[in-house]
Amino acid sequence: KWSPDGKWIAFKSSRDGRGNIWIVPAKGGTARRVCGDELMPLDWFPDSRHIFAHGYSSSTRLGFYKIDAETGEVTELVTFGDNFGKLARDGRSIVFNWRGDPYRERYQGSDSGELWRYDIADGSFIKLTHTLFTERYPVCSWQSNDVYYCASDGDVFQIFRAAGGDFDHPEQLTNFDVWSARDPDMARQNDRTGLRAGDAVSL
Repeated sequence: KWSPDGKWIAFKSSRDGRGNIWIVPAKGGTARRVCGDELMPLDWFPDSRHIFAHGYSSSTRLGFYKIDAETGEVTELVTFGDNFGKLARDGRSIVFNWRGDPYRERYQGSDSGELWRYDIADGSFIKLTHTLFTERYPVCSWQSNDVYYCASDGDVFQIFRAAGGDFDHPEQLTNFDVWSARDPDMARQNDRTGLRAGDAVSL
């Protein structure tokens, strides 16, 4: 994950025997281990100093964490969430998915995936989606308050946009008929996304 100022790249590596977070200068140089916890870097905070991560800390609690890339200090943000979460562009809240099987697009039931927002300052949760099927893989725009995510249409996962964070009236952006969209990522300079599987889409 590239830092917002473009100077650092955070990544996970087991080069020392454990799956830790490392950073390396974007222009090249020596990589440095940030901390000893086995966490996955998901994003950077806007200050380009703190890393947003997910996984198990030394306390063995699964959750989202804030890591100081200079000192290695790990701060627990919340022990609730899934593997896919993103910071809002102001770094004050987390949008994440909870539950949902990525390979059971037609599933309807108590384990359907939903999107939530967690306010880091006051510790409050807001449920963002209320559908029969699963929503996963949220990505927050760095240009606006729009949130992009993948949601099942009953057959495959399509990409949707909640303009201004309005999840009651999302806009469907894709019409895939065979392969599901999964795990998109967003450029910082513009709302363009690439997909881990399926076709790349310009938004």
